Formats: sequence, C-alpha cells, structure tokens
Amino acid sequence: MLDSPDFEALHQGEVLPDIAKSQAIVKKSDHLIFIYPIWWFSQPAILKGWIDRVFSNGFAYHEDENTFIPYLTGKSATVYITLGTEKNILVQNGMEVDHFMCSMTLGTLELVGISPVNVIPFYAVSKISNEERKIMLESIVI
Repeated sequence: MLDSPDFEALHQGEVLPDIAKSQAIVKKSDHLIFIYPIWWFSQPAILKGWIDRVFSNGFAYHEDENTFIPYLTGKSATVYITLGTEKNILVQNGMEVDHFMCSMTLGTLELVGISPVNVIPFYAVSKISNEERKIMLESIVI
C-alpha cells in the first residue's frame, strides 16, 4: 500500500529500504515473472500496492509536464494468472483475458518500457483435478 511515509519519502527524494530492495531486483532483472490470481478482473490489492510503491517516477519512468520517458526498457515479462472461471464462460460473456489484463500489460508494464509481456492464464483452477493443477504448475518456466 502506498501510504504517508511513502509519499513523504518520494517528495524528499528518498527511497524506503523495502522499496529500494525491490527496485534493485527489478533493475537487475532482464525478465520479470508475475504469478497471481485474478480477483474481480484485476490483480490483488497487495500486488497493486507493490507496483505503486516500486514502479515510481524516477525509477520506472520519468514524467513531467512535457514528457513521459520509460526507464525499464530492455526487459520482458511473463504474467501467469489463475482464474476460477472456465475460459468458455468468460468468452461467452465478452470477457476475454486480453480485455481485463490491459491495465497490467499495457497500462503498467509496457508503459514503463517492459516488452514483450506474455500472459499465460490458468482457467478454472478451483474446479479441476489435482493432476491438472500439477500439470499447470509444471508448465511454469522460471
């Protein structure tokens, strides 16, 4: 969560130790991997808070009144998501993964220069067998 100490540190040009640690990992990485469940067509709040704190102006990008410059170019990402719903149910209702993943892929990662971003969905995780879940887990490439 982005809270008062975070804002105060940002305005003073400081980076809190936990943020600096995450930023060092991101900076050193060529490829980022995110694994999370989809809740109400978005990422969990804890991940959103981490992004808000770590992908800050001055680290992930530069923005002023005239320009926006992404700083995380040369990196790529894979986003593994789990869903409780079957793919056909989502498609029938016009809710394909690309529609609700746009805020993460385009509005977050690609905006700060991370590209390409590959999204790999795992559907109906709560409804499938343990064997099917095991196959999903084994397909994750880290």
